[in-house]
Amino acid sequence: MVTGFLMIARSSAVPTRRRRPLPFDVLLAITVLFPTLVVSGCETAPLLAPTRSTVSLIASAQRAPLNSEVEILATVQEDSGNAVQDGTLVTFTTTLGTLAPRQATTVRGTARTILQTGTVSGTATVNAASGNARTSSGGTSGSTSSTTTTTTTPGTNVQILIGAAAASRISVVARPGSVSSSGGTAEVIAGVVDEAGNPVTGVAVSFSTDQGTLSTSIVTTDRNGEARTTLSTNRESIVTARVGAGGTDRTATVTVRVNTAPTLTIGTVSPANPTVGQSISFTVTPAANSTLDTNVDFGDGTSQNLGRINGQQTVTHTYTSVGTYTIRVTGRDANTGESVVASTAVNVGNRQPLSVTITATPGTAVPGQGQPWTFTANVTPATGGADQVESYTWNFGDASGATTSGNSTTHVYTSSNSGRRIVTVTVRTVDGRTATGQTEIIVTAT
Repeated sequence: MVTGFLMIARSSAVPTRRRRPLPFDVLLAITVLFPTLVVSGCETAPLLAPTRSTVSLIASAQRAPLNSEVEILATVQEDSGNAVQDGTLVTFTTTLGTLAPRQATTVRGTARTILQTGTVSGTATVNAASGNARTSSGGTSGSTSSTTTTTTTPGTNVQILIGAAAASRISVVARPGSVSSSGGTAEVIAGVVDEAGNPVTGVAVSFSTDQGTLSTSIVTTDRNGEARTTLSTNRESIVTARVGAGGTDRTATVTVRVNTAPTLTIGTVSPANPTVGQSISFTVTPAANSTLDTNVDFGDGTSQNLGRINGQQTVTHTYTSVGTYTIRVTGRDANTGESVVASTAVNVGNRQPLSVTITATPGTAVPGQGQPWTFTANVTPATGGADQVESYTWNFGDASGATTSGNSTTHVYTSSNSGRRIVTVTVRTVDGRTATGQTEIIVTAT
């Protein structure tokens, strides 16, 4: 008799519909008389969903990084549309990652578990079951946002893209896009996004290059969905970035170029052997089709900025001290930033002492009028630069004189000044040096 009662009580522990609670006195009697059997019956007979119930799954995200968590909610409803009784057991399964817990009981018709994505990229298909109610294939990854809750139709599973499986597009850029003609480095940045343009974090991007070397070949994307490596090369290089899982690899490439070295030439210095104070000149010419920001260092502590040039330029300079000087011309390419230096040497010697002679063209001394004498001052070395004569001061030897800017002058002697006369000229250069020359003439009267 007791055994039959217990069997009826145990059978009622798995109802097909919501049952009416047992009277309190009956429950009390069972508990007092058969505590071990009652407890054992509760442990081995979990509450499951009634026949014709349905299970609907909701995921907190359709895409998830590696080593992250996604909340999964299972809503269980009876055929009538009402939520199943609290405590109904739901069992969860997944094809990727782990579930914690694998089994959970409902509260107000909903059971909750957490999908831990782990370290492997791919698609996690999550199912749930309670009694005869279970999800099946046909689930969806839901909305396009990586943070929006995703849902499925009743009875179907949910699919969550994990890690690289969520990558829809990859792009790659290099900064700078070119390196020096002698070689250099460029940062290569790959950006990974899902189909909605949201960054995909925590996935591995593989880098490779056909030239040069990479600082790192496998890099995990950061919170901005970016992975970075550094290329070192002295040749034009193509860098490939790859991301993906399960046959859904995405690739992108970027070309890092090598700049062409600029060139310029310095023409012959003229005169070849200048002296102190003598002006020199030379030309500076960049290569065809190039534009250079150009500066000239004369080697004597002075320089000249020629600005931006794209053709031949003439440069002049005057040295004030004896010595050998190196002229250095630096050009910087206005487009690539590449620099070039050309140089030449110039020997600057002492100035030759000034020497002055006078050439006289005779005239006559006639009372009241006379034929003019013509005097010409001959200065060596040839005047120019600092040797340029600023003035000629004449003394005609008859207590008269004149100052001229040219090297030639005339003078008329009177009959009272006939005879021997000493004509003198003093030249003064622009830098203040002087030299004197003289000649003796005989003035005759007619």
